[in-house]
Amino acid sequence: MQKVIIANTELYLYSAQALSSGHGHYKITIRLTNGDVMGLFNAITDDMPAIDEISDMEGDEKEMALFNLISDKIEDEVAEWLDRY
Repeated sequence: MQKVIIANTELYLYSAQALSSGHGHYKITIRLTNGDVMGLFNAITDDMPAIDEISDMEGDEKEMALFNLISDKIEDEVAEWLDRY
């Protein structure tokens, strides 16, 4: 697991994956943990140049790149999750 900072909080990136969700769109799914609770966050991207570049990566590098691709889109949702836990 890699440490990430989102919503002004240090969390751990447990996993990240990208699945096609239609022509030119990918659904990115991120799992974050604060050490106790796991949160699942999704966002859609149409940034195909980034997806093409990320698809050549592996392991932690790929997961971090996917996280960085959508972190701005999920930040508010992560903040709400953190408020609950």
